[in-house]
Amino acid sequence: MKAGSTLNLHCNKADNVVWLFKACEVDYDGTHCDNTNLEHTRNAENTNVWKVLHLNDAKKILKLENVTLEQSGIYRCVSRNIVRKQFIVKIDAVLFKWPPPKVISVKPNSDVIHVHSHLTINCRIVSRSPPKILWFKVCWIDKCEIDFRVYGIEIGDNNNCLCLTTETNNNNTYNWDNFYISKLHVFNVQISDGGTYVCSALSSDGKDYKNVTVEVKEATSDSENISHYSYLILLIIPLILISFYIVTHMCFTRKKKKRDVSKRLQHLLSPGHVISHK
Repeated sequence: MKAGSTLNLHCNKADNVVWLFKACEVDYDGTHCDNTNLEHTRNAENTNVWKVLHLNDAKKILKLENVTLEQSGIYRCVSRNIVRKQFIVKIDAVLFKWPPPKVISVKPNSDVIHVHSHLTINCRIVSRSPPKILWFKVCWIDKCEIDFRVYGIEIGDNNNCLCLTTETNNNNTYNWDNFYISKLHVFNVQISDGGTYVCSALSSDGKDYKNVTVEVKEATSDSENISHYSYLILLIIPLILISFYIVTHMCFTRKKKKRDVSKRLQHLLSPGHVISHK
C-alpha cells in the first residue's frame, strides 16, 4: 500500500485482542523478519522484538491513518496468547494524495463597513486532510512581506504584494468532517483596513485561495445627524404653513362666493323686487 493512506486490519476474535507489530525491511518479500515468537515489549526503540500497539481499548479492528515507511512489517492479532491472524504489510514510498483543498467562498459580514465598527470575514473550505489556513491582505510594495508567487496567488493585474494578516488558530476555525470555516476578525475598523483580503488553504495535497474586497467608509457623527435633521425640519415647517394658508384662503374664498350668490338669489326672488324692462 502507499504511504499516506489508511491501514485497516481485521481480527476474527473480539475478546482480549492484542495487536503486535514487528518492523521489517522494505524489501522483505518472503518475510525476512526473524524472532517471530510472541515475545513483545512496549519499548518502541527496540526493533528486534514485537511491540504492543497503543490502542484506547482492545479492538478486533486495527486502524492506522497516514501510514509511513517505518510502519512496514508484520502485524499480528493475538488473543489468549494465540496468534489469530498475521498480516505482512509493505508501505511503498509513493505518497497517497487526496484532492487539494477547495475554498468555496469568502464573504464579509457587510458589503460596506463603517469606521469603528466590527469586520468579520468568513472563509468556507472543503478538504480531506486538515488544511493550514492563512489570511493575507493586499498591501503596497513598500510594506511587502510575501510575494504572490510564493503561494501561487494571482489577483488580476495587481502588482502589489501580500501582507500576512493572521495565522488562524483553533478559536477562529471550526470543522465538521471535511468542512472547515475560518473567521477573520478586525475590531475598531479604520479606513486603512479597507482593501482586498485573501483566504488561502494549504495542505500536503495542494492549495487553493479566494479573495474579497472590503470597502470602509467614514461613520456619520451624531452632530452631523442632528444638523441634517434640523435642516429638514426648518425646510418642512414653512412649507406646511404656506400650504395651510393656501388651503384656508381657498376655503374662505369659496364660502364667500357661495354666500354672495345666495344673497343675490334671495334678493331676486323676493316679492318686492321689480324687474325693470327697457
